[in-house]
Amino acid sequence: MRIERKINCTITPLFLASYLAVILFSCVRNHEYDHYGGYCHLSTAPSGFFRIEQFDGRFFLVTPEGNAFRAVGINHFHMIETTAYDSIVESLKSMGFNSGCYQGPKWMWNRFPYTQGINLVETCSFYSEDKFTFEDVFDSLYLARIEIKIERIVSPQAENTYLIGYFLTDIPIWYQKKYGIGWIDFFRTLPEDSPGGAAWRTWRLANPCLPEEDFIPVIARQIYSNGTALIRKFDRNHLIFSDRYHQQGFPDKVVREVLPFVDGVATQPSSHLNLKYFETLYTNYQKPIFIADHVSSFKTQSHPLTMEQVAENPEDYITFYSSYILEVLSLPYIVGINKCQYMDEIRDGLLKQGLVRQDGRPYSYVDRLSEAHQRALNHAYKFK
Repeated sequence: MRIERKINCTITPLFLASYLAVILFSCVRNHEYDHYGGYCHLSTAPSGFFRIEQFDGRFFLVTPEGNAFRAVGINHFHMIETTAYDSIVESLKSMGFNSGCYQGPKWMWNRFPYTQGINLVETCSFYSEDKFTFEDVFDSLYLARIEIKIERIVSPQAENTYLIGYFLTDIPIWYQKKYGIGWIDFFRTLPEDSPGGAAWRTWRLANPCLPEEDFIPVIARQIYSNGTALIRKFDRNHLIFSDRYHQQGFPDKVVREVLPFVDGVATQPSSHLNLKYFETLYTNYQKPIFIADHVSSFKTQSHPLTMEQVAENPEDYITFYSSYILEVLSLPYIVGINKCQYMDEIRDGLLKQGLVRQDGRPYSYVDRLSEAHQRALNHAYKFK
């Protein structure tokens, strides 16, 4: 499917165009957006659940009411202690966020559009050694275990109209090693008569001249085909996106195995804007893209070292973020982006910066988020 829009890698023209959008198309929000945050002037037939459609060659999520939607979400609410969830949602809406996070907390299920992550394997790159594990994904015991897990996660949400869709495993290890072992090391150690051991040895005998790592896409196909079939067994209503692949070490051959089973590709890009990265993803895979998590931060007096630092202060940060969100939502194949994260968290000595500090006080830049988000959405919805 060919997209006619030429990507503009220069930020300044987009900023100029976006300011014109604010002037020319300013209006009362409630007259333009549906119950889920969809843009009412870019519509198609409603289906009752979120889906993906193209309007004039541009991909959009579509709300259950049939209106175009670019998700602007915020991730990671696990640090909060309050139960004033309605207040949190209203605060997020006032900042211009129109969706929640991929952890899918239950309190969000009937309040705000959101996504839900499902780790099909416990190989997330950030897992501690006691939690990280490879599995024999050819074994019926593995398939039985993930069926129970998927049913537990999916069945209660299968009819939820606020759910946008599912992301598969969060930043999984594919070709790298973790704690001194990789996928091929693991399969080599399996007994010959085990399902995985037999699959590995059969493949190796049939492909003696290929690099051993070429077995990894075979592993991926086994995981993706079975995992997505199980999601569809319990939920035929919602979208499925790929693993949340990190830009660094992007596993091309693995991604090609997931394409037949998903509606879009999910990624966690590096902090600084790289339009060429997104262009390459779409060119290579011809699927809409959801930025599942984007980490960026600025230096503070108490934390000079912050995770994915891009600015020296809040003023420079909001300038960076405003241009970033405008640029990515202007791309014709980006259907959503989730910002990381809601509340500050200290991880490995670094500040993983949120919208609010751990005592609940918001950072000064959040007062300008609404303007940044509305400008970006205006450009996405109203400029062709």
